[in-house]
Amino acid sequence: MNPAPEASGLLKDAADKRVSARTRAAQDPAAPPEVVTRLAADPSPGVRRAVAARHDLPPAVSRDLATDKNTKVRETLAANPATIDDVLLHLVGDPHPYVRWEVAYNPAAGAEAQRAMADSTDNDLRRLLTFRHDLTPEVTAKLIHDPAVEVRANLAFETRDPATLAALITDLAPRVRAGVAFNTLTTLDQRRLLARDRHADVRSALVRTVALDEADLQRLVHDRSSQVRWWMATAKVTPAHIRQQLLNDPDETVRSQAEIPPSYCTSTTSASSAPGPGRPPPTRTTTPNSTGSTR
Repeated sequence: MNPAPEASGLLKDAADKRVSARTRAAQDPAAPPEVVTRLAADPSPGVRRAVAARHDLPPAVSRDLATDKNTKVRETLAANPATIDDVLLHLVGDPHPYVRWEVAYNPAAGAEAQRAMADSTDNDLRRLLTFRHDLTPEVTAKLIHDPAVEVRANLAFETRDPATLAALITDLAPRVRAGVAFNTLTTLDQRRLLARDRHADVRSALVRTVALDEADLQRLVHDRSSQVRWWMATAKVTPAHIRQQLLNDPDETVRSQAEIPPSYCTSTTSASSAPGPGRPPPTRTTTPNSTGSTR
């Protein structure tokens, strides 16, 4: 019996000399396992990438592609939610950072892959791991005590776990405590503690992120650091009566900032909009004391 026209065309594409035709075959959801297996060994990296992106990837093919000589092929495989656990675990140790980082983004990366990433010597990989909200308790505990400040800071900024916030608010590194201050899930008691933090960067992060009670607002509107007061004048969360007080601030840059209408001021309410730990700071042409002095 002759194959159906669709199957005949697919098989023809798979054997075609043109890379575009073989790529089309590799992308075809109807491609049978034997064709997918053959195309996984295609001389064209583009064809092999198309195979690596398939959502019905046979386990044996997935394992073969995990050692592909082309970095882009391995990146595609690492990003594919259909990639099996043992292959993702293997790719955590890939020599190319872009491949490893794709595993951190992959929603299918389970407990074993997460544990391997938390144990990795790649600081950037561990930092990317903190963006996940499905971390196991074991992995979270490792990251709370991570040797890299940027990893702990980003965890503080991204976590939704109250116990993690409670642990990181006592971290010795100001950058980590600033990460907690940037987190909108802090409790009122935690905000009171952060408002009294000895480091200006922590207090600055707090005033630009969350609403504070009146006692803390009055403390911070007279903060010894003009940097903190400047951020109060900048933030949308600052109440009108506090902004009014800042119009009489002893620092000219703070007064100037307080004159800007609230609709033009900074809103820091989410991970995507906030200049959190590990992100470049915003351009500040009038910010006083941008060196992070605690005075």
